[in-house]
Amino acid sequence: IDRIQENGLWLDVGCGSGALLDRLGRAGFKDLVGVDAFIEKNMVTKTGAKIEKAELKDITGQFDLVMFHHSLEHMPDLRGTLNDARNKLKKDGLCIVRIPTVSSLAWSEYRESWFQLDAPRHLVLPSRKGMKIAAEGEAFKLIKTVDDSMGRQFEYSENYRAGIPLFGDQPHLRFTATQKREFARKAKEANEANEGDQTAFVLQAA
Repeated sequence: IDRIQENGLWLDVGCGSGALLDRLGRAGFKDLVGVDAFIEKNMVTKTGAKIEKAELKDITGQFDLVMFHHSLEHMPDLRGTLNDARNKLKKDGLCIVRIPTVSSLAWSEYRESWFQLDAPRHLVLPSRKGMKIAAEGEAFKLIKTVDDSMGRQFEYSENYRAGIPLFGDQPHLRFTATQKREFARKAKEANEANEGDQTAFVLQAA
């Protein structure tokens, strides 16, 4: 991550309307591009990032960084999409994949009530080992993982366990401040033990 330069050309895959790209633009990053097959049309964000309505494989250019921020789990062909990302990277370029993983405390505790299953929107939820194998199969080297799960993984999963959906009219369970602090503590400890329910895989083009 320390190798990423402000003047590099970055691509955000599955960027939606470009909220993250705008945050990066306000932070000083310049050459930002987005791609999303499900937006209505091509657009330019408030900070000047260009977003194309297209598939990743159809984007032209070579990038220093390709990012998937909770978008890869919505794509049916994980390996094929990683291959497309690899083909868009410059020599030694980086790919960051932030994605839920079943190699986690929350999956072990909640199983079918784990909120990150999110069927049918989530199509692929890899284990850590599975993600490493998939990345290496597409000419990437896994150089780092960073868990960034939050206490809400337990709040939402407790609701699912009680039969309460994330969206809808049914009231959610109420948790005390003490319970929420405990959920946050568990998330922090899980992240430090590489057992968070979502992680960022930092991949380098081999």
